[in-house]
Amino acid sequence: MKTLRAYRKPSDLPLHRLLKGTAGRMLMSVRPEFSSAIKASPFSSPLPFSGRLIRNGHFLNAVGAEDHVMIRDFLRDYWSSQASDEFYAGLCHRYETLFLAYHEAIVGETARVIRSSGCHFRQMVEIGSGDGKILEHFSRYLPEVSFYHGVDVNLPQVENNRLVYADKPRLEFHHCDGNQWLNEHAVPGTILMTNGGVLEYFTRKELEAMFGRLSAMWSPSLVVMTESIAADHDLEREAKTYPYGWELSLSHNYLALLRDAGFSIKYVNDRLTTPAEAATVGRWLQVVAISPGARK
Repeated sequence: MKTLRAYRKPSDLPLHRLLKGTAGRMLMSVRPEFSSAIKASPFSSPLPFSGRLIRNGHFLNAVGAEDHVMIRDFLRDYWSSQASDEFYAGLCHRYETLFLAYHEAIVGETARVIRSSGCHFRQMVEIGSGDGKILEHFSRYLPEVSFYHGVDVNLPQVENNRLVYADKPRLEFHHCDGNQWLNEHAVPGTILMTNGGVLEYFTRKELEAMFGRLSAMWSPSLVVMTESIAADHDLEREAKTYPYGWELSLSHNYLALLRDAGFSIKYVNDRLTTPAEAATVGRWLQVVAISPGARK
């Protein structure tokens, strides 16, 4: 089985990615205008083989320069484009085969933290809400939370959710960048929730700012996350962020980021995937953290 490891330097990339990236770099110098167009819109339009090589060249450059902003922009372009439709189609059973099978305990842990805090939590906001099943699940088991907001950059998915959950007035779905929605609508009593690997598409600076505002401006607040990270990311010794995995998403040290923002970690489930659930060895980190203003 292959293991999803961190790429701390370009030579850590798999050989096929290095070869494609190197060939792409050569093409970038030959076709600079085409290269610039691909950098601006890497997934929104179908690319010929040469274009896909150039896209790999940009990724290789980003790993070497630690340009996590470019990696973020490329991945967000993917998720907001039709290129991601196939992935969304493959998620239809993820609620049952992944969340209910391995991760559902975080709902009970969230309820425990909320009820022991003695605070009122007004809203749960899920960034990257996908088909809305996880958010709806939380809403059934946390009746004390007044409103549930799902935020996603994929417009067709958001529009479908509005139809599917039209009979559930506590659930609303928004087509928006998650950071933007929080900046405009977060209030004290906000719970930030993510599931299935979402914050790996944010830069470290964005997460520092997001967690900092939740802690200082929107407290009492909770962060409830189920995020994927590199299998070999040492959370005790490595505070840095690294690209990892087949799509070069970002492996963050979420425990360090939350503690630096003043959060208290109340629940952690750090586990490698099992052969029964995945063909590659990945890693899931589940965390429930509470802001200073919400602690007794």
